[in-house]
Amino acid sequence: MSVTEDRLRSLAFSSSAEPRFWWHRLAGSNYVPPVYSDLTEEEWRIIRDWFAETSRGRELTGECAVPIMSLLQGFVLGSGIRRIVQLGTHSGYSTLLLGFFLRRMRAAHPGVETLSLNHGVRAMETPHMVYKDFCGLGLIQKPV
Repeated sequence: MSVTEDRLRSLAFSSSAEPRFWWHRLAGSNYVPPVYSDLTEEEWRIIRDWFAETSRGRELTGECAVPIMSLLQGFVLGSGIRRIVQLGTHSGYSTLLLGFFLRRMRAAHPGVETLSLNHGVRAMETPHMVYKDFCGLGLIQKPV
């Protein structure tokens, strides 16, 4: 990825008609929000690849969008918390970003533990566990 492409990151989402990218089409949102601009190049590549993978005609969309992740980013980075238990992960978007936030804070591994109650959705998460493992976040997923 070139320096220019890296700086532009999520701006390309504004041209997508996918409902999941609604925030990127709002007036005044023609910038890269900190939830993406603060990521390393490798972390951004993982998120970009995650979006591509979950957009391939499967029912894996359902992640929270930029406003909620921005709120969580401020809460996590501003509070100094070191561990997160996430109840339900759907397809892993917020889990990845929360893990990246904690890694930036040098939190202990595992920083994020997930509990999945919906066995149908948990089965859909399985392909994305490779993203969670690849990022070296030391995440633990526990079915309940």
